[in-house]
Formats: sequence, structure tokens, C-alpha cells
Amino acid sequence: MKNKTTQQQFAAWLAEDEKKSQNELYQEIVNDIQQMYKNKITEAQAHTAARDLIGYCQTVLTTTKKQRD
Repeated sequence: MKNKTTQQQFAAWLAEDEKKSQNELYQEIVNDIQQMYKNKITEAQAHTAARDLIGYCQTVLTTTKKQRD
């Protein structure tokens, strides 16, 4: 069986995540951050990091869109 390409993997992940609410996606980000730091940060710190990450991504997307326009 042929391995999936990165694009196919991303498309499958995106399709799965489209079924989730924004709240569920946010909580997954918080959980991933806590796991990344092996639970050595508090939940409040993980929430702050998640909000910072989301804000950074919004900035990148906005900047990229403006550059294309």
C-alpha cells in the first residue's frame, strides 16, 4: 500500500477537525501544549500559550493575505 503524501494526511486531518467545535479544537491545542511540556506548566500557562499561538497564526494569515492582495 502506498504511503499517504503530506497533503493527503493534512486533508484527512482537516476533514476530521472540521467536525469539531472551536472549543474542542482550542482544548486540543491546550492539551498538546501541556503534553509538549510534559505537564510542567500549569493549565493557566497552557491556556495563555494556546491563545498566544492562535494570535500568532492569525497574524501570519492576515499578513499573508494582505501580501497576496
